[in-house]
Amino acid sequence: MRKPFIVRHCGKGRYKAVLVPDHPDASAQGYMLEHRLVMEQKIGRRLRKGEVVHHVNGNGMDNRPDNLELFASPGKHTAARHPETLRRSR
Repeated sequence: MRKPFIVRHCGKGRYKAVLVPDHPDASAQGYMLEHRLVMEQKIGRRLRKGEVVHHVNGNGMDNRPDNLELFASPGKHTAARHPETLRRSR
């Protein structure tokens, strides 16, 4: 019997992708980043366009629900978790 999910590494091995060909947000090959799928299950809905899932401990392979945090936009994610990368006002 075939496994329901096939895991592969993507993003230079930083993230896991799972085969979910019937998911509306799956790639053309049928894969989706596992942390996004786990977050959808955690919050009980599909992620909206632009929402960012952050790995709290910095390990992109650790997709436990308690290690994932959702941000409404890339800007909110950067401001909260990577403020050192923001431009300084002059």
